Amino acid sequence: MDLNLAKRFQTESLQHSQSISALLREASTLVQSGQAEQASEIYQRGHREVQVFHDKWMGEVGSDPVIAKMWAQQVNDDKVNLLMSEAVALRYRGKTDDAYALLRSALEVTTVDSPTHAMLLQNIAGLRYDQQAFEEAEELFRRAHTELAKLAATTVEPEYQALCLGQAAQTLADSAFAAFGRGDYAGFDQMLNEAIDFAEQHGLQQLANKFWIRQMGQMLRLDASGETIQRVKLERRSRSKHAEPDFQYEVSKLIAESCYEQGEYKLAREALEEARENVPAHSRWYWLRQLAGCAEAEGDIQATLEYSKEALAEARRIGVPKTIAAALGAMVPLFATQDLTESDRYLSELREFGDADEIKNALMVRATFHLKEGNFEAALSDLSEAEKSTPGDPNVLLGRVAVYKGMGSKEEGLQVAEQAVAALKNQIRQSGIDLKSASESLAAVQEKAAFWTAELGRPDEAF
Repeated sequence: MDLNLAKRFQTESLQHSQSISALLREASTLVQSGQAEQASEIYQRGHREVQVFHDKWMGEVGSDPVIAKMWAQQVNDDKVNLLMSEAVALRYRGKTDDAYALLRSALEVTTVDSPTHAMLLQNIAGLRYDQQAFEEAEELFRRAHTELAKLAATTVEPEYQALCLGQAAQTLADSAFAAFGRGDYAGFDQMLNEAIDFAEQHGLQQLANKFWIRQMGQMLRLDASGETIQRVKLERRSRSKHAEPDFQYEVSKLIAESCYEQGEYKLAREALEEARENVPAHSRWYWLRQLAGCAEAEGDIQATLEYSKEALAEARRIGVPKTIAAALGAMVPLFATQDLTESDRYLSELREFGDADEIKNALMVRATFHLKEGNFEAALSDLSEAEKSTPGDPNVLLGRVAVYKGMGSKEEGLQVAEQAVAALKNQIRQSGIDLKSASESLAAVQEKAAFWTAELGRPDEAF
């Protein structure tokens, strides 16, 4: 080997790698800040730099097989890293087909059974899962599992081996959820059991418990019968001795959510109370909010108030503004029928911690309470403030329509109904909304507006 040539190659290769790494960091920062389109220019610059490095050394390394191998590996690694990073940017922009094509290109130039090859298989599988191509995603996840398990078996580095085993277990679980996505529920259960067994065989008990909780969650969503709940409780007991302290809480929360969805509020509350000693400190505020929800659904107002006050105290202890705002947002409507002065005090504090949507939501729920009590002026006052927070929000306008309906004020209600129709039509034209819900709301408010118009003596306009 030509030592002088090797030394020069090493120096320039290092400089080149540092330059490519800097470009990737710059592009990644742009992507994360929502400027994915601008990042694409940087990737093109990176591809040009790789080509320059390739062309410059292609003639010099031909006579030295050792340096030629190093040069080829360097160029290949740079290309793959650029393609992978660029694919992430394209996914941010919603160009999933283009991202898929780039990842496939990277896979083709990557050595099978290498860490990069396994990582690419995972990334492509995840992308195909998001695109709901579940069958392909399942096959790719299982291929990634095989390669990661092989890498773990052949490495002598303990930390790297642990990393590979964890990823191998994860890809096996991911393949199960891909099976679930295509409707193969029996296959989902079987494959997730495989993932749990694999994790336990390799000493990854906490990961196995995490998979088990996800498995039980899906099974409860499919069948929330007492038989399924009993299965969860029985298996929980056998796992508890190998579990982290919050395991009992996670399982109790799972059972409670399932019972709540079935309208079994007392059972949901009991499941949450069972977990009292195991609730992690950072989750206590949310646990108390769940208890408050169960108590409210049971009609136990006193317990609802007590749980809610405790939840707010816990949120304040944590000190995260978003958490405090969520707890305050629940207090505003809750005190509407108990102590309006107290409700206003919580609303004032919410204005300090909450954003426009959180303030609007609290006001709208409180307006609903006022409407039920027949306190129309208070309801309109809350909805007017909510509208100032989020001008033109169709839900706020629909709330005002409901109040005018309760008041019997058809003319005023009709004017607001027309505004709500325009707002809903504008919402339907936008992407990323629940079209079914918006369309149903539009139909309902148009029907109400038509009846009011007819009752006001304008049948042609009503038609």
